[in-house]
Amino acid sequence: MTAYEVGAFVGGIIAAVLFSALFGWVLKKLFGPGVPWIVPLGVAYVFCVVGGGFGFANGGAPVFGQAAATYAVPFAIVALGKWFLHLRNARKGA
Repeated sequence: MTAYEVGAFVGGIIAAVLFSALFGWVLKKLFGPGVPWIVPLGVAYVFCVVGGGFGFANGGAPVFGQAAATYAVPFAIVALGKWFLHLRNARKGA
């Protein structure tokens, strides 16, 4: 694993956490507290893939496939973490 890949992985996790929190806040302000936890994460993934696709293009055509592959694993890890936290909080509240 190269330093570039490690940086992309760590950056993907940071982007997943920050953008899902931002979009979660925006969606809760727009639609109320009934927004499921996975929706902001999905919106953040699409946002990162579109932005990354144009960023990876380097002056050429957008490379959305590379961006989707780059962000898939970090977003899956964050989704699993959020799911486990959701289950733990649901179990405590029951």
